Amino acid sequence: MDQSVSRPNILRCLVYTSEAVKPFSERAVQMQKMLMQARGRSVGVAGRLSYFTGRFIHVMEGPQDAVREIFAEVKADPKQRDVTVILDRLVSTKSLED
Repeated sequence: MDQSVSRPNILRCLVYTSEAVKPFSERAVQMQKMLMQARGRSVGVAGRLSYFTGRFIHVMEGPQDAVREIFAEVKADPKQRDVTVILDRLVSTKSLED
């Protein structure tokens, strides 16, 4: 199945890791989490963002176009590098909630 084709009501689950260009303080991590949560909510995407020893892991789930849009923003973020997709698949139901 070509997962790049947009289909209404289809959900995408995407998990990626990235490296912080500079170490994040605890406060900066909390701000990043709040920003990502607000951005996700604005387009119906739920997620979990974790940070440990200079690396992020982020799980996103929601409408496939919205997940794709947010992920494009992540890849363009100058605060992150080495963005690597761990999982990218279509799902029929959400398992994450805000």
